[in-house]
Amino acid sequence: MKISPVKDVKRTQKLYRCSWCYEIIEKGGPCKTWFTYGENTTARMHLECFDAMKKADIYDDELPPAGTFKRGCSVE
Repeated sequence: MKISPVKDVKRTQKLYRCSWCYEIIEKGGPCKTWFTYGENTTARMHLECFDAMKKADIYDDELPPAGTFKRGCSVE
């Protein structure tokens, strides 16, 4: 999976759903975001969910369905 460089967003412009836990990322809250080529999707995650994804060592693999993990946790 090829992805764009990960961007640190200090304040989101609107509500989003986290691609990891599927909880809401509040408007004005921080997140990490990137574009996935091939799937043509933009992923957004809470900062703690992004850290959990890196710890789970699936950063370069295809992401599991949104909501598979709890916020900030890398175990199901």
